Amino acid sequence: MAARPNVVVFDVNETLSDMEPLRTRFVDIGAPGHL
Repeated sequence: MAARPNVVVFDVNETLSDMEPLRTRFVDIGAPGHL
């Protein structure tokens, strides 16, 4: 029987909040805007 994990993490940033306002800031610091 497989061991059960102690922690489960879900990435829900774009699901629960609009990250579009950060696009310009990402580009300003040299990161791709789609992050």
